[in-house]
Amino acid sequence: MDHRADFYSVGAILFHLLSGEPLFGYGMDENTILTGEEVSEIVNSQLTETPPPPTKGDNLLLDELVLHLLEKSPDQRYQSGRQPL
Repeated sequence: MDHRADFYSVGAILFHLLSGEPLFGYGMDENTILTGEEVSEIVNSQLTETPPPPTKGDNLLLDELVLHLLEKSPDQRYQSGRQPL
């Protein structure tokens, strides 16, 4: 684990804010109680699936930013919070 895990977390939060749905937790709300199998399914989705664009293409710049934050490999995520020169 390193700082790039934080970028993934920020991406997951932004995804939820923009789409209105938790990342890979479609159809759940704050009262949903998950079974072990459902938790396992969500974890598997986190590891293997590419999420859909959070704005469904309505804002391509935000979609690109969030999906880059959610890259599976930490090496493919942003490496710092600073803008390159």
